[in-house]
Amino acid sequence: NAAKNSQKLVINGKEIRNLVIPKNVKSIATDTFASCRWLESIIFEGDLEEIGYHAFRDCSRLKSVQFCGAIGKIGSDAFYGCRNLEKLELPEVNEIGYNAFAIGPADLIARIKEEKRQENLDLYAGRGLRELRFKGKVGIVKRHAFALNQRLETVEGLENIQSVDESGDPFQYTPFEGKL
Repeated sequence: NAAKNSQKLVINGKEIRNLVIPKNVKSIATDTFASCRWLESIIFEGDLEEIGYHAFRDCSRLKSVQFCGAIGKIGSDAFYGCRNLEKLELPEVNEIGYNAFAIGPADLIARIKEEKRQENLDLYAGRGLRELRFKGKVGIVKRHAFALNQRLETVEGLENIQSVDESGDPFQYTPFEGKL
């Protein structure tokens, strides 16, 4: 008996801030936890086939995500807008989708840069990932997967990435743009 009530996750009448996804859950459907703004941490205890489109989009207070097993696919926009997520360690992943961990709209940022409107770009400064570690093999990383994480200081395991989508840089508008 779960419900999203006023952007809070409520299960059996109790507000949930720390979520544990048990080993027997193999996929998270589209929009399942989108906009649960009070959600602060998630632990995935086992292997996952898929984390769906927008599954955790705009969980703006989310600080911690822990993966304990392999992942088939992290869908497009799955963690888009989770601007307080600072550290991320990814296990073996077959696919990381478009904008999966982006903190804002990369296409809009391109227009802002063209128009030289730095004050609008500054809205994204000081937010997003600081550390990213690819601990296992990654099949493909799609366009803008980590876009706008401008304070990204550490990325380890780039050699584990087998393929990058040719339509755009996964690290656009980060210090690691063009490194793959």
